Amino acid sequence: MAARSGDGPSEASAGEVPDVIAAAVERVRRSLPPGGAPHAMGGVCPAARALAVAALTGGRDAVVVVVPAERDAEDLVAGLELLAEGTPAAALPAEAVEGYLGRTPPLGATAAAATALAALAEGRVRILVVPARLLPFPLPEPASLPGRAPLVRPGDTLDPETFARTLADAGYRRVEVVEEAGDLAMRGQVIDVGTPDRFARIVLDVDSVEAVHEFDPETQRSGAAIPGLAVPPLRLFPCDDGARTRVAARLEHAGYAAAAAAALAGGDPAQWEGFLGWTEPHAAAWRLAPTLVVCEREAVRGEIDRSLQALRRARETLAGEGTLLPAPDEWLLTADECLGALAAAHRIEGLALEDGTGWARVTTAPTPNLAARPQALIDELRAGAAKRRSQALVAAATGETQRRLHHHTQAE
Repeated sequence: MAARSGDGPSEASAGEVPDVIAAAVERVRRSLPPGGAPHAMGGVCPAARALAVAALTGGRDAVVVVVPAERDAEDLVAGLELLAEGTPAAALPAEAVEGYLGRTPPLGATAAAATALAALAEGRVRILVVPARLLPFPLPEPASLPGRAPLVRPGDTLDPETFARTLADAGYRRVEVVEEAGDLAMRGQVIDVGTPDRFARIVLDVDSVEAVHEFDPETQRSGAAIPGLAVPPLRLFPCDDGARTRVAARLEHAGYAAAAAAALAGGDPAQWEGFLGWTEPHAAAWRLAPTLVVCEREAVRGEIDRSLQALRRARETLAGEGTLLPAPDEWLLTADECLGALAAAHRIEGLALEDGTGWARVTTAPTPNLAARPQALIDELRAGAAKRRSQALVAAATGETQRRLHHHTQAE
């Protein structure tokens, strides 16, 4: 990491670059009008959204930030890791809630979404970034996720088959050998499980937990003992007998008998798993935190409209193949409902706001990618130094820092 003010380049001290970033965030914050009403910022290019979010969300409350697309969510989380280091952020994968794929949503996506929501409930995530296409879908209440993670500790009583059914309902798959997250294997008095966080081995003495160890999935060798293991759900909503019965009743009442029968039997989850949020306790994305921010409201509107149209087409395709499922309009929120909720949010826009909204101008501009053009990068830094700007150059690794310092020293 290198820093530069108006003189030559130098390697930054531990606090130098964070101080530059904190000063930039504070300048943006001071540009906002006083009061608690929702604020609006214009002139914020996509690369500067993290700066604007950090300025808007300086308090301790959790925040939901709505962005147009999944790539925007990933970029914003990466930016917040740099600009708001003490404010942990996570993004919800857009594909975690699809109900018309002809298959169940990808397990990695549902696991990542469940993990992010549980972390929000526990305070380990304070900024939740949500792509627009998720807005019409019901999501589980974050507080419900930690309670669905069974805790296993030495000395506990544990029935292996009941434990296996619980984990199967949570999305874990039974295998011979655990090699990746989501796997569950049982061999006599040993239960191996791969969670999103670790690989753990539970050793039983008949129906009592004798020990819990970490293990290496490559060598299958046990490692250090751990005091306990919480096994987080990989599905967003419960999938036990009660949940399947409830969604089956709703599907039957709505006229989708085949999907209802599949839910009752626990077969072909592609016909019913995506609709669990229809009957289980849920919340809209904008109700997951007390503070709401929307980036590029009109682009968000367009993404919602496009995603709902795509869902309708996908449902028609499945119907043409003989799979009848509820239409999106029967169980999802409408675009108008989503946009109505966003009307009360803080706004971050790339252009000037010309709809009568009071707004603060933040002058930002995208910087060209100069990573492979050292001379152009030097020229850019020189131009900034001539204007007495405080500049921070962040490198991905120590070796990259040394190369940049060498280039800049030669240029001087």
